[in-house]
Amino acid sequence: MSIKNVIYIRHAKSSWDDPYLDDMDRPLNERGKKDAVKMGQVLRKDWVNRNIQLISSPALRAQKTCMTIARELDVKEESIITDDALYFGNGFSYIETLHNLPQSIDVCIVVGHNPTLEWVAGQLNPPYFGPVPTCAVLITTASFQDWSHAQFDQLKLIQKIIPKEL
Repeated sequence: MSIKNVIYIRHAKSSWDDPYLDDMDRPLNERGKKDAVKMGQVLRKDWVNRNIQLISSPALRAQKTCMTIARELDVKEESIITDDALYFGNGFSYIETLHNLPQSIDVCIVVGHNPTLEWVAGQLNPPYFGPVPTCAVLITTASFQDWSHAQFDQLKLIQKIIPKEL
């Protein structure tokens, strides 16, 4: 058994300036850009220099959040995996996306959306039933043989970080 970490992040605050823009194409607003940098810097303190895989929803706001976090953690943006199921799927997509990770990965950061992330938070051990605001971070730890065996009830919630509380 080895210790693995999954960090779930809701995308940063997006812009609603253009009401005709498709939901997939909404960019980050100024607060979202600042919060993504801030949360990346917070994560950097404990997670830099780890074997990290970032996985993002294909929505622009999630991609931009993920790229900002990657830069702060010194992870190459080209290594980010885009998983359509994090936008079009359901809550189980947020665990299934881990199942194909190589064993060498120690930390997986998954950037997605509400209301699905609030459902995911309720599946963790212990469950978290509070709000998951934009750019909130849920850090979990688990012991399992390999990523293909990851299940929600194995993910122990060890920390939640909310930008407005910093």
